[in-house]
Formats: sequence, structure tokens, C-alpha cells
Amino acid sequence: LCRANELSGENMDLQKFLHLRPDALKQIQLSSKQIYLLETYLLLASEIGVEQVTLKKLASKANVSLGSVHYQFSGKNLELIDMAMRYVDQESVRFINYHLDKKVSSEKFLGMNDYINTLFDWAKQFPHHSQFYLFFYYHSSVNQKYAELNKKYIHLMRIRISALLKVSQERGI
Repeated sequence: LCRANELSGENMDLQKFLHLRPDALKQIQLSSKQIYLLETYLLLASEIGVEQVTLKKLASKANVSLGSVHYQFSGKNLELIDMAMRYVDQESVRFINYHLDKKVSSEKFLGMNDYINTLFDWAKQFPHHSQFYLFFYYHSSVNQKYAELNKKYIHLMRIRISALLKVSQERGI
């Protein structure tokens, strides 16, 4: 993958840009069981609030044993909330990249309108993800670790917007 500074020059390659992932935002490898538990965690957090979610409540909601929850996330360097944030980031970027790739390669590309519509489509399709991201965004204002991750994510979004504006300008949109 490429570095952000390679994309800031005159010859910005949109394909490189669309799949840029700074080290702090690298994809995490998850089993289907972990994905199921993270999705259940996000739905539960959406229902009762992130602060109210316990591993016991998660196990109950997921209809698995508490031991299974511990097993799936033990030995990981990230806490469950960190894993959920990385997962939400990963899936949002995947969704946005997939849909923007299709739109940018289309003759009907509408520039920033397509980007904004794609973001709203993501929020509509995955409301529990977007709600969790808002929780994370709030916590990044008071938690240094989350602030650093959010800073890198915002930098990635700035690069994405710059690249889309450049493509839009080149196409006269």
C-alpha cells in the first residue's frame, strides 16, 4: 500500500488513494464468530448504550456462553471496544471504497455528491455502525488513544476528499 504523502502531489492516483490504509487503520483479521460477536456488540450498544454493555450481556444477546466471548477476544492486544472501532472503520472503508470504485469508473460520476451519498448510504445500511462511530468520535475528544486513531482516520478522509475533488475537477464536474 502507498503512503499519504505519495498522494498529495500532482499525479495523485485514485486507485492508490481509494485503498490507502495508514498503519493505525490496518485491517484486522476476524473469524466469523468474532464478526458475529462484534455485530451483536454493536447492535446491543445501539440499544442500551456502549457504557451499559457488559460481556455477560453480550453473551446473552449473542446466545453464546460467557466463556465463548472471552475465548474469542482473549490474547488480543485490543479491548473489545477497540476491536469494535477497528471493525467499524474497516467495514465503513470497505463499503465506501467498493461503492466509490463503481461510481468513479462510471460516466455518471457526480463527484462529491457521490461521496456524500455513499456516506449516507453507509449510515442508513449500518445505523449501529454509524452510531458507534459517533460514540467513538465523542470519546476521541477526551481519550488520547482514541484521539490519535481518529486523527489518522480524519487524515485519510481528507486525502479521500482531495482525490475526489481532483477527479471531479479533471472531469469538469
